[in-house]
Amino acid sequence: MWKLIPLGRTSCGGNMEASKTVRKQSILRGAAAGAAGGVLGTLAMNAVSLAWTIGRRGAVPSNEASLVEQGGRPDVESAKKEGRSSYERGAVATTKIAEKIAEPALGRTLSPQERHKAGKFVHYSYGVLLGAAYGAARERVPAISSGIGLPFGLITWAVAVELVLPKLGLMDSPRRYTAGEHGFSAVSHAAYGLVAEVTRRTLRAAVLP
Repeated sequence: MWKLIPLGRTSCGGNMEASKTVRKQSILRGAAAGAAGGVLGTLAMNAVSLAWTIGRRGAVPSNEASLVEQGGRPDVESAKKEGRSSYERGAVATTKIAEKIAEPALGRTLSPQERHKAGKFVHYSYGVLLGAAYGAARERVPAISSGIGLPFGLITWAVAVELVLPKLGLMDSPRRYTAGEHGFSAVSHAAYGLVAEVTRRTLRAAVLP
């Protein structure tokens, strides 16, 4: 007895598999473009930190220069004003994270130079991973890139900096910082989001279509 095989079943299955592959490739390309955006966005944040210091001081003291690549957060701006540097123990959130991760693994205290470099590594890694996650998510939810990345940057600031880091004990309470220090952080993160999105959008269209 002959069995009838519905026409198109194999073709439909093949189309579904092809569609899944295309979606996966799209997400990977989005993540790659977003990661690149995260790199440039982090550099933009550093530029804001440098410009903010020059605008406030007219120069860049050595201690403040060490903090430029430690993120755009209120604790960074506060540390600058207090004359602290990223070579000091527990100066800012990025070096605190580096200490918590590296010191138990190494079984010793980080040297000042190691602390500075490890804090920079934390800062750049966070920027790249955040950009990659944003780029991947943008492939599934295009609306998140509205506002040329500014909402993305400001939401990151509001959630990660103003809520999560203080809750984890890596920063003081937001009330501890001045309005100017919060303003610095908001502007830094807006710059990050803007540059990350423009970079992601450019690469996604021209290099990773």
